[in-house]
Amino acid sequence: MKRHKLYLTILLTLLATNFISAQSLKVDRITFAWKNMKNMVVNTARELPEEKWDFQINDKVLPFGEMIKHITTSTRFFTGSLAGRNSEFQSLNASTAKLKGKAEIIKDLEQAFDFAIESIKQVENWDQVIDAFGNKVSKLEFLLQSEHHLHREQGKVIVMMRMNGIAPAKSTSWFL
Repeated sequence: MKRHKLYLTILLTLLATNFISAQSLKVDRITFAWKNMKNMVVNTARELPEEKWDFQINDKVLPFGEMIKHITTSTRFFTGSLAGRNSEFQSLNASTAKLKGKAEIIKDLEQAFDFAIESIKQVENWDQVIDAFGNKVSKLEFLLQSEHHLHREQGKVIVMMRMNGIAPAKSTSWFL
């Protein structure tokens, strides 16, 4: 009987260690991906000359500079919500609305990605189900939805750049 308890204790310890390692690996890979997204989005925004930052495809799509600010605020919103940093992202996002000029908007965009990466590191229990706009989803699914949103908005940014004859920044690999 003592031998069974010992084996059970060893087994539970190994399982707990594997779970902690899997959580850590998950966060490491997620933050790696977000660092790549930061580089792609920020470097793309830098490519369009400031005099074209008011370019707008039509009245249904935000002008380029406002789209960058939207990416900034939504990046903070999604990741800050997951980490329980609501008052922080609300305060930062209120400041974003007042920004003018390419340099300060890009600096804010960089800071938003840094905020997102730090927020992701603070999230625990990725499988926990939360309420997201009336839908029951896991924290990981919520983060994936935020990435989906980011990519969709980045697509609009790329279209605006191409319409102005500017190539977006080179994408970075997810796996390196």
